[in-house]
Amino acid sequence: MKKRRLIIIFSAILFVIAIGIGVYAGFNRSNQIVSTVPGRTTTGSFPISSGGSSQTSTDTFPTTSNTQGSYVEDDDPSAVFAAQKAALSQLTQKTAVGFWITDLGVLHYIDQQGTITQVLSGQESDIASSPFGSPVSVVSSPDGLWTAVLFASGTWGLFDGEGRAWVDMGNDIESAVFSPDSSQLAFLRRDTSGVAVLYTQSLTATKQTLIKVLSLSLRDVFLRWPSAKKIILLPRQSAAIASEQIWSIDLSSKTLSLLDSGKAIGATFSLADGSYMRFETDGGGSSVTVSAVGADGVGATMPFWSFEDKCVFAQLGTYALCGAPASQDVAIRLLPDDYLKGNVYFKDFIYKVSFDGGVRVGLVFSAADVALDTTQWRSWGDMFYFINRLDGRVYSFDWMSANGQ
Repeated sequence: MKKRRLIIIFSAILFVIAIGIGVYAGFNRSNQIVSTVPGRTTTGSFPISSGGSSQTSTDTFPTTSNTQGSYVEDDDPSAVFAAQKAALSQLTQKTAVGFWITDLGVLHYIDQQGTITQVLSGQESDIASSPFGSPVSVVSSPDGLWTAVLFASGTWGLFDGEGRAWVDMGNDIESAVFSPDSSQLAFLRRDTSGVAVLYTQSLTATKQTLIKVLSLSLRDVFLRWPSAKKIILLPRQSAAIASEQIWSIDLSSKTLSLLDSGKAIGATFSLADGSYMRFETDGGGSSVTVSAVGADGVGATMPFWSFEDKCVFAQLGTYALCGAPASQDVAIRLLPDDYLKGNVYFKDFIYKVSFDGGVRVGLVFSAADVALDTTQWRSWGDMFYFINRLDGRVYSFDWMSANGQ
């Protein structure tokens, strides 16, 4: 009887150890197998009031295929965490509302008072101040030489990084974005009848003439410009809305097409090809499903949940980094609303999502004793930058050195 009891106890101990090893492996795999999401079909009306014909179309959304990957585990987690923390650097001393990086790799940021600070070789110097008050959000050109800033007063200001001067863009603009080659600015301006008009403007021509693209019967949308001839319209995300749409504008034909649809849907796009990270809130608003959609329209569900401003594609590669809450538990909250309003905070791990040869996912930062709630991701080469919502500072992360590459 005693012998049988010892065998049972010994078996239980082995079982617990096995579980512990499995949990550790789950957090330290370099590539994870991702599951698939079903394709969907929906019907939507194109929100065009002029500049294009109003029509209805049925679009099939990205279908998915099975993707597999292998992983290698490290026997010394303390060495892994030490390398990850060494690859993380705090770059700014003041709280940043937004930041940008020039094509020479020089960091600039704007603080809550509207002061623009340059960070060069670890040294900070204030180079300009805003005449418009306190900034709310920042959009920068890919080369970092132009920055459009929305201020609390409702005014948009355009900052010329070379001339270090501000231009008043007015207070009737809803969203702005720069072209992938940094030569043009696009913005939505609402006219006297309440219709949103999309304009583009050259930043390099001697005579900067506005070009009207389309008039749109849309409200609360954000602009993205992932390729030379395509501008994306993203909805303002809220779990209170049953379904929202992502629209694509062809700048050559000045036509609109439905790209995707879902509840509180969002997306982050690659500048290299048509790949994008897709975000959709579940029916109750308690979690967010993240999918990686390749240039061929094939995608896969990620093993983490996140938000669109927590992900960015590499400037020169076909992969993305995403900050994702380390805890996957479902708390009492409404997403993405509570996150966007600053009512909830998270502790992030960082994942790498590769699109070469199928979608592969790897955990590249999982140091448990570092508190990061990442937002406003940017990339420059293979270096990545973000603001930590917990302290408002800008950080850099070298994922390659963090993972011995």
